[in-house]
Amino acid sequence: MAKSRKNFYAIRLFDEKKDLIIDNWPQAKELTDRRPHILHGFATKEEAQKWLDSITPQEEARRIACAEKGMKAKKEKANYKKYSIQLPSDVAGVLDSLCSKWNKNASAILEDLIRTEYMSEE
Repeated sequence: MAKSRKNFYAIRLFDEKKDLIIDNWPQAKELTDRRPHILHGFATKEEAQKWLDSITPQEEARRIACAEKGMKAKKEKANYKKYSIQLPSDVAGVLDSLCSKWNKNASAILEDLIRTEYMSEE
């Protein structure tokens, strides 16, 4: 079965309380980037408008909550720096056993160690 082409993008912008129907993806992406929204692609403008009209207040509230949760998670993730390390097998074995014993992942154990050993001195 051939994939149906999305020619129109129905957008509800929560921060401006505005509905839009856009006929090209780059513009739709630009309008929704880093903003709370819902977006869906359709083959026709009529289908897009029908979908926007069908969004109930309860559905909108649920989607706003999801969008806010997602944006909060992105902001929190931005406060972290990712490291990749290699450990000797014996050290990795100790870390693995601590993970099992304390029911934590390796990142949490290393973070606790650094906070306890180095950040408490400040």
